[in-house]
Amino acid sequence: MSSRERIAICVLITLGIAGANIYLAGRTFKKTRNLTELYNRIIFSGSSFFNPQSRPENIFDRRLETAWVETEKASADSGAPRDPVAAPGTLYIQMETSFSHFPGDPPSPNPLKRIFIWSGNQASPETFLDYSRPRKIRIVFFYQKLVDIDRDFRLPGLPEFRADRIVVLADSPLAQEIPLDFMPPIESSRRFPENISQVWIRLEIQDLYYGRKYPDRVAISEIDFSEEFPTHDVFAYSR
Repeated sequence: MSSRERIAICVLITLGIAGANIYLAGRTFKKTRNLTELYNRIIFSGSSFFNPQSRPENIFDRRLETAWVETEKASADSGAPRDPVAAPGTLYIQMETSFSHFPGDPPSPNPLKRIFIWSGNQASPETFLDYSRPRKIRIVFFYQKLVDIDRDFRLPGLPEFRADRIVVLADSPLAQEIPLDFMPPIESSRRFPENISQVWIRLEIQDLYYGRKYPDRVAISEIDFSEEFPTHDVFAYSR
């Protein structure tokens, strides 16, 4: 074998190794992006399926000038239901938040640490008082385990109840921080997508600060959350 042939073989091997590394890096980047960035986040409320004017997506648009406004009359629940399903007639909003793990080898558990809520319709100081604001809410967490569809030929299962907590909010337009120290530990994962779940949050509104003009319409302007390993910048706003 001539020196020219040996050089050509070495070049081909080097290119093959480089190509394999680029392919693996691309797959890793894609999985990382899928785990840390949510596009077209799913969010819905009790009336959003038949009343598009409620606009639940407004709570994640990072603007206090827009709000989710639920137009159904709030139920006057005096108790706190302990089952994972809301009682009939309960005002609620449910949304995807993040994944239970941060990408890595192996993936690292990435628990939610806090929720931030900007209550009311904050288009103006007047609209804040005109619309009702949540007073007592039940925060419910569901985990929906991921599956590797390419290998397992399976679809993700239904979200399963994880934890809940009753919280009383202040009647304030300022950001209200809710610690999530009541959440159970996250299972470890050896590889994607083992024990990795999509996290869902459901806010059930059980009591209100009633609005002076629209007492039967409750509003929330923005919701955000923080994690142990941040995947986004928490919303910050000052007028």
